[in-house]
Amino acid sequence: MSVINNTRQEIQQATLNWYQGYLSDARKLKGTSGGHDGQRGARPGLRRTWGCRPTA
Repeated sequence: MSVINNTRQEIQQATLNWYQGYLSDARKLKGTSGGHDGQRGARPGLRRTWGCRPTA
């Protein structure tokens, strides 16, 4: 079991390191662009459930 636990811990640490780097980069980009990253959130009115059609 110790091999599995060590591997799990290594994966968790690698994931944490990646995520912290991602957040750092995102903060840098946000800071230089005036707080707008060019992306928009989803617009709820345009969501469609495929395969479900209203009945007449």
